[in-house]
Order: sequence, then C-alpha cells, then structure tokens
Amino acid sequence: MIRILPYGMCLLISIFIGLAILRIWGDMVFSGYIVTFIITQVFYIFIVGICSILIGWTAANPGVASSRMILFIPGGFILGGATAPA
Repeated sequence: MIRILPYGMCLLISIFIGLAILRIWGDMVFSGYIVTFIITQVFYIFIVGICSILIGWTAANPGVASSRMILFIPGGFILGGATAPA
C-alpha cells in the first residue's frame, strides 16, 4: 500500500493544479468545502490504487496485468454516463 503514496500524491497535486488553472483562466468557481473535496480525492486515489494492485498482483509480467485491467477500467466509462462533444 505504500507504493500507492507517490502516485497518489502526484495525482492529487495534478488535480489541484488543474483546478487552479481552470479557476484562473477558465473562470470556474469552486463553491464546495475544500476539506471534503480533499478527503474524497484521497479516498478515490486509495481505492483505485488498491483495486489496481489486486488485479495485477499475480501477473507474471506487465502485459498480463494490462490485459486484466480491461476488466477494471471500462466500468468507470460505462457507469459514468453518456458523453457527447459540445
């Protein structure tokens, strides 16, 4: 689980930088409670990391692990709802 920490910190920092860019140049307003947002993101990063480790734990090589990820990744797209270009 310690292996998730550097990747999680990079993801959390990139999310905040992305939100800052959208706030400054995109006129996006963040009207939520920042502590709740951070807790939600940390939980999301932890769960996705643990699921990825569990799926690839017994893989003999990265190719086998990536072929298993096809069972994990599309669920987010399928359950995320329909999207269309604006």
